[in-house]
Amino acid sequence: KIKASGADTVITSNWGSDLGLLFKSAKDFGLDINFFTMNANNLSIPTQLGQWGGDKVAVIWNWGHNAPTPELEKIYVAYKKKTDEDFIFAAHWNSMNMLLAAMRQAKSTDAKKVAFALEGLRYKSPVGEIEMRKSDHQLQAPMYLGVWAKQGSKGVKFDAEKTGYGFRSEEVWDSYISSQPTSCQMTRPAA
Repeated sequence: KIKASGADTVITSNWGSDLGLLFKSAKDFGLDINFFTMNANNLSIPTQLGQWGGDKVAVIWNWGHNAPTPELEKIYVAYKKKTDEDFIFAAHWNSMNMLLAAMRQAKSTDAKKVAFALEGLRYKSPVGEIEMRKSDHQLQAPMYLGVWAKQGSKGVKFDAEKTGYGFRSEEVWDSYISSQPTSCQMTRPAA
């Protein structure tokens, strides 16, 4: 259906086996179009991309292992050395460290005290300053666009899953750009 539509780009939030099957079908049908995803860097997907995905598959994510972030690169390298796996979840790293900062600020592990300490909290993370937006408790952080490319080509120092390909950092949107307005009317407990 995609080929018949004449589309030149597919935007998908598929993940896991659904995304893997989409890419397998695209390869099998000879689709030579662009894909913008949120999950192409997730476990096993890079292996499926191989050479086929070069310069056509992109991922928009909370970080990429070829992004210009020296502090997080050190974390990536240490994690890879210890586990032989790619570190892709910078948001998890940031969330846990921000939670720790909120517990320290609240001087407590009480959920309500920590939740109030999180509101508006700013944290100096390895990707820059991030903030827990007070109005809806959504993490405001940079977003990264990576494009699948051959390791050793411009901007691809690290490959993914030993494929010889990795995501070249194409664009970084600071949190003030990536942040979207909210109309959330979150009900808060009394302090």
